[in-house]
Amino acid sequence: MRQKLLPSFSIAALALLATLSANAQSQESRPALEALAPEQQLLVFDWLSRDCSSADRLVLEGLLTAVGQRLEPVFWEAYRLGPPADQLESDANEIRRRFDMRQKWLAEGSADELFGAEEVQRLSSLDVEEYVRGELERIRIGYTTAAVLGLALVATEEGSAAELSVLADDAENPAAVAAGMALEAMAQRQGGD
Repeated sequence: MRQKLLPSFSIAALALLATLSANAQSQESRPALEALAPEQQLLVFDWLSRDCSSADRLVLEGLLTAVGQRLEPVFWEAYRLGPPADQLESDANEIRRRFDMRQKWLAEGSADELFGAEEVQRLSSLDVEEYVRGELERIRIGYTTAAVLGLALVATEEGSAAELSVLADDAENPAAVAAGMALEAMAQRQGGD
C-alpha cells in the first residue's frame, strides 16, 4: 500500500523535506519533525501540503494513524511554527508570477466578457504585495489547520486535550473547528478502546 502512495506524494512535500534538510541547523529547526524517519517526514509533509479533498486522503490518514502518537509533537510543532520560511518565500514568488500573468491577461481585454468591466477594473487595481500577503495568509491558515487535523488522527488525552480545548473555544482562531474535530476524534478513539 505504501508503495502506491509514495509516488503520489506531492512535489511540494518533497520540496518541504529538502527545505528542512537544508535548514536543519538554522533558527527554524524543527526537532520533533527531524526526529522522524525520512519516510515519516514525507508523510507529514504530504499531509500538511495536501488539499483536504485529496483522493488518497484515506490512505494517507491510515499511514499517519499507523505511525501514531510519535506524530503528536510533530503536528504541534507544525501548528506553532507554521510553514517553513523558505517554502513561504517560494510560494510568494509563485504567487507574484501568477499575479503578473493574470494582470497581463486582464489588460488584454478578453476578461471583460467573462467577469464584466467592473470586476476587471477591481482585479486590475489590486496591489501585488497586498495580494501576496493575503494568499500567504491563506497558505499559513491551511498549513496550521492541517496540523490540527493531523492531531485528530494521533492526539492523546494527556498530550493534547487541554490545548485543543483552548483552541476549539477560540472563535477568532481559524483552526478552532479543526480543534473541535480533533477533540471529537480523541473521544471516539477512547470510547472505542
